Amino acid sequence: MTRTDKSQNGLTLIELLIGMVIAVIVSAMLLLSWFALNRSFVFAVNSGESRDNARLALSRMQREVRDAQQPPYGYPDAGVSEAAIYRASTYWIAFFTTFNKAGNNSADWSLVNGSLTAVPTAPHLVVYRLYSDGKLYRFEDLNHNGVIDMTGGTFDMSPLNDTPAGYQPNEETRGEGASLLLKNVVNTTAIPGSPTPLFMYNYYDVNGHLQSDPSRVGTQNCRELIAVQIHTLVDVNPRKAPVFVDLVSTAQLRNQRN
Repeated sequence: MTRTDKSQNGLTLIELLIGMVIAVIVSAMLLLSWFALNRSFVFAVNSGESRDNARLALSRMQREVRDAQQPPYGYPDAGVSEAAIYRASTYWIAFFTTFNKAGNNSADWSLVNGSLTAVPTAPHLVVYRLYSDGKLYRFEDLNHNGVIDMTGGTFDMSPLNDTPAGYQPNEETRGEGASLLLKNVVNTTAIPGSPTPLFMYNYYDVNGHLQSDPSRVGTQNCRELIAVQIHTLVDVNPRKAPVFVDLVSTAQLRNQRN
């Protein structure tokens, strides 16, 4: 004969199933919270990095454009005296500068007519251009021949070319002195139907009133410039809902003042 001890306690199958369901729900909540925190952390890190890159790029452009100066006579066009700003367009700019160039703090010494003469470092051509894929590139005339050498040709610097260039890998990656300055620049796409100029140019009109235009064509018009406004819109969340960083700076042309 067997006896059942009614004082012994245990779990029924229903109680065990309920406990497992509760454990699964709690675990799911913990995992979802962890994934959300992880996504938030990744976004914060990437967003902060994008913001820092945007600020560094804007600072680089501002400092380099500020130091623009008139090139030697005949460079880059033979027999022509160019202004410090060579091309003043809405989404790209070409100018002459000695910024970050060896010898720009002191004159170089050359033998002229049998005697050593101080010869200042000659400005060279630099171009910043925005592409339709949102990449902002910097080019530089490293050969000092007055043009930006490209694969199979030269850089198109027509004064009437005032739109972001199409995606051309040969130009972006193989242009002379090409370097990627900034990605995800959305000046032309952030506000549909209302693009934001990357560059605006300040000058005084004949009446002495301060004016601002998105482009200036002609050497004389470029000589009248006193400042360049740089406005970048950068998407720090390009794969999802856009989050824009709106940065504006002004480069006073200290070497081109009347």
